[in-house]
Amino acid sequence: LNNIQNYKGNNFEDLIKYSFKFDKKYSIFSSCYDLLPGVLSVNKLANEKILINISKKLGLINPIIGSLPQIRIDRPNDKKRKTQLHQDIWYSFLSKNSLTFWFTIGKLNKKTGPLKIYPETHKLGIQKFRDNNKGTFSADIDIKRFKGHEALLKDDQLIVFNQYLLHESGNNISKLPRISAQIRFNDINTLNQPFSSFRSITSNFVLNEQRKYKL
Repeated sequence: LNNIQNYKGNNFEDLIKYSFKFDKKYSIFSSCYDLLPGVLSVNKLANEKILINISKKLGLINPIIGSLPQIRIDRPNDKKRKTQLHQDIWYSFLSKNSLTFWFTIGKLNKKTGPLKIYPETHKLGIQKFRDNNKGTFSADIDIKRFKGHEALLKDDQLIVFNQYLLHESGNNISKLPRISAQIRFNDINTLNQPFSSFRSITSNFVLNEQRKYKL
């Protein structure tokens, strides 16, 4: 894609920096966003022993995958696609015992847009939300009464939080995209019924192709 064969970097962060120089229409970023959920090395994150051990120490008796590991690429000053205030529990509703792991690939500072979290809000229970027609939902709550904190992670750090916790994406005002990874776990031992709400995401490409063959 766009002479990407000339790329000679060492890692994914280098690839993003390299492609950002000439990928004016974001074709590479869009391709990465679509393909990364299916990459084997990305999916292996859900079976990392360190994440499973942390989950158990924090109360998950039998962790199961809540959603496929996701890689986000947040472009500079992109308010249109910014993830608004939300709870991760909305995307599974599977178990009361549930956790999200979040970290960045590459440097994270105030300019690149750290995650903003609102401590104690997980005690409020599931909140009402609105569909913002951007593939995500936004909480219908006055968050001003809670003090938000920026999760400024250092190298090799991650943040883990209850899926009921209200949080939102920070503003990326840097000159480069912010790359982040997210893994969600639920607890099969806290299910009221033996149902799984987990589904891997069907891409828009597949949905469009399906329409061609539907009777």
